[in-house]
Amino acid sequence: MFPTMIQSALVALVLSVFAPSAQAADYACPDTDYDRVCDDKDNCPKVPNYDQKDGDYDKIGDVCDNCVYDVNYDQKDADYDKVGDVCDNCAYDANYDQSDVDYDYVGDVCDNCVYDANYDQSDVDYDYVGDVCDNCVYEANYDQKDSDYDGKGDVCEDCYDTDYDGICDEIDNCVYDANYDQSDVDYDYVGDVCDNCVYDANYDQKDSDYDGKGDVCDCYDGDYDGVCDEEDNCPYVPNYDQKDRDYDYVGDACDNCLYDPNPYQKDRDYDGEGDACEECYDSDYDGVCDRQDACPYTVLPDEVPTIALGVNRWADIDGDGTFESRKPLGGLREGYSLKDTKGCSCSQIIDELYLGLGHEKFGCSKDAIEDWMYIVRK
Repeated sequence: MFPTMIQSALVALVLSVFAPSAQAADYACPDTDYDRVCDDKDNCPKVPNYDQKDGDYDKIGDVCDNCVYDVNYDQKDADYDKVGDVCDNCAYDANYDQSDVDYDYVGDVCDNCVYDANYDQSDVDYDYVGDVCDNCVYEANYDQKDSDYDGKGDVCEDCYDTDYDGICDEIDNCVYDANYDQSDVDYDYVGDVCDNCVYDANYDQKDSDYDGKGDVCDCYDGDYDGVCDEEDNCPYVPNYDQKDRDYDYVGDACDNCLYDPNPYQKDRDYDGEGDACEECYDSDYDGVCDRQDACPYTVLPDEVPTIALGVNRWADIDGDGTFESRKPLGGLREGYSLKDTKGCSCSQIIDELYLGLGHEKFGCSKDAIEDWMYIVRK
C-alpha cells in the first residue's frame, strides 16, 4: 500500500508540472491583433486595443469605430470616407476632413450655402442654391448670374427693355435693335444685328470714316490714293503705284533714303535725310560715321588707364582719335586709330571683351586691340 501512495503522489507532481494552466488555455484561442483578447470577445479583433474601450457602448471599440461618440452597430458608411453615416456631416458625399466652414453641421461638399449657415438646407426653387444665399430665392437660377452686380439675380430682376426683345438693356448686346437670340459670332460683346463688323471682333465699334462699317473690316484710306492704310507703304502721302526701289517697305514718295534700305527711317539730325544715306553722321564725334561705328557712344579722351599708360599698352589719352602707347625708354608713340577699331575706345573694348583690371589700370594690350579689330572686321 505504501508504494502505491508514493506512486500516486509522483503522478500528481508530474501532472502539475507539465499540464497547461487555465490562463495558458485562454491564450490558446485565436487573437488576430495580438492584444491578449480572444477574437470572439475582442470589440476590435483586427486592431490592438488592450483596454477594449467603447465610448458609445455600441460593442465596437473606439480604435476601430467610425463613429466614436455615436452608436452605430452596423458601422454603415455610404460614401466610403471612413466616417460613419450617423456622424458624417455629408453622409452621401465623401469628405474625409469633414470641413464645415459655416458651422451649420452640414459639410462643405454637400452644403448648398457653404459660407452661410443654413441648418435646414432650405431651397424653395430647387436650384441647388440654398435660400439664405440664393440671389433669386423663388426663381431657379443655377448659375446665380447677376450682370449688374447688384446682388439680385438676372432672372428675378425688374429690368428696362428698350427694344422689347425680352432681354434687359443692361445685359442686351444690342440695346436698340431687337435680337432675341443675342447672336454674336465674333464674340466682341456686340450683337450681330447691330455690329458694324459682324465677323471681325471690334469692341469699340470704331468707324473713322463714318460709313457704317467698322475700321477693322473696312478699308480706311487716309491719303485717298486707293490703297488701304494698313497696306499702304506711304499712308500719309498719295502714291498710287506704291513704288519702293530699295525694298525697305517704305514707298519712294515718303522714303528719306530712296536708294538705301532703312525701314525705320532713322534721322538723328532731323535734316530730312535718313542716317542710312547721309554722307557721314557722327553722333559721338569720334571721327567714325555712325553707320560704320561699332561703339556709337564713345567718350574721348579715353577713361583708361586709371593709373598710368603702360609700355605696349594702348589708349587714346588725348582724345585725338589715335591710340597712344608708352615707349620703353620714355615718351609716347602713336599707333592704332579709332577707325581701325570701328569707333571703339580702349574702355569700350574692355567692356565688350570682359577684360581684367590690368587693362583698366594700364591700357589695352596689343593682343586685345587686334582681337577686337578682327571681330569688327568680320
